[in-house]
Amino acid sequence: MANHAASNLAIEAELDLKKTALLYRNVGLAQATNVFNATLLAYANVDMHVSAARAFIWWCFFAIIAGTRYLLARRFHAVPPDAAAALLWRKRYLAGAVIGAGIWGVGIVLFMWHAPGGAMLLTGLVISGTIAGAIPVLAPVPGVFRSFTLLTGLPMTAVILLQAHTPLYWAFGLMTIAFLAAILVSG
Repeated sequence: MANHAASNLAIEAELDLKKTALLYRNVGLAQATNVFNATLLAYANVDMHVSAARAFIWWCFFAIIAGTRYLLARRFHAVPPDAAAALLWRKRYLAGAVIGAGIWGVGIVLFMWHAPGGAMLLTGLVISGTIAGAIPVLAPVPGVFRSFTLLTGLPMTAVILLQAHTPLYWAFGLMTIAFLAAILVSG
C-alpha cells in the first residue's frame, strides 16, 4: 500500500511539472502578443483623453513586466527543473501573471475612465481578447488562469458599470459580467 501511495505522489509531482512546463512553453508568443496589444491600446488612446506621457509610462511598465516574464521562461527552459521544483516555478509564473494583470488593470482605469465611447469599446475589446487568449496558455493551471482573468476582467467591469449612464453602457457592463462568467466556467 505504501508503494502505491509513493507511486501516486510521484505521478502527481510529474503531472505538476508538466502543467508548469505548459505555462512556460508559450510565454514568448503570449508576451509578444500582450506587448502588441498594449502598444495598440496606448497608441489608440493618446490624445483622445490620455496624454502621450501617461500612455508611454504605462506601456513601459507593461513592457518591463513582459520582458521579465520572457527572461524567466528562458531560465526555466535553460535548466529544466525536476518535479520537486515545479511548485516554485509555478509560483514565479503566478507572480508574473498577477503583476501583468495588475498592469492591465491600471491600463483599464487609465484608458477607460472618462473615455469617449469609441475608446472605451476599443479598450474593452482588447482586454476581452487578451483574457480569451489566455485560455490556452493559462488553463492548465486553473489558479493562474482565474487570477489573471479576475484581476484583468473585474477592473474593466467595475469601470464600465461605475460610469454607466445609458442603456448602451449598462448593456456593455452586463455583457462583461456574462463574458467573465463564461470564460471562468469554460477555462
